[in-house]
Amino acid sequence: MKDAPEITTVRSAHRIDEFALEAYLHSLSAEFSGSPKILL
Repeated sequence: MKDAPEITTVRSAHRIDEFALEAYLHSLSAEFSGSPKILL
């Protein structure tokens, strides 16, 4: 069995803009409500 990969912090360039994602999802669907949960 292989060793698990090293877990490192997310670089700022790769972070998800949660507010932009929420606005985008709202713009696609009037039925979307709430905030997305980003699981890292």
